[in-house]
Amino acid sequence: MEFIFVSTVLMIPMVYAVLTAGAIQAASYAVTGAADHAAKAFVGATTPAEGQARAHGAADRTMENFGLSGHEVSISCEPGCLQPGSTATIHVEIAVPLPFLEGFSNASIAYVDSTSTQRVDLYG
Repeated sequence: MEFIFVSTVLMIPMVYAVLTAGAIQAASYAVTGAADHAAKAFVGATTPAEGQARAHGAADRTMENFGLSGHEVSISCEPGCLQPGSTATIHVEIAVPLPFLEGFSNASIAYVDSTSTQRVDLYG
């Protein structure tokens, strides 16, 4: 009887810790993919406004595919957006919610972020 009680008391937190680690890993994959796709979508645009719309759309779709929302996307260009030879850097971040508590609390276990940089073609 004691074995069942002790194993239950120890097993539940261990399973929750594994689920939490899985949520952090899933968010890590999601933001990495979102940043990469958004950067590629941005540099393929013809105007900066179109690039921003494409980048946000790509990041949103990628995060939706992972079942996540509430992410932030920031875009910076060096020296200027969509100039031949310039670079575009996309930064995506999200707060990872605690498993099974998304609807009850805004508590998060970690913040995960990723950055991707793409170069605009020199010759279009």
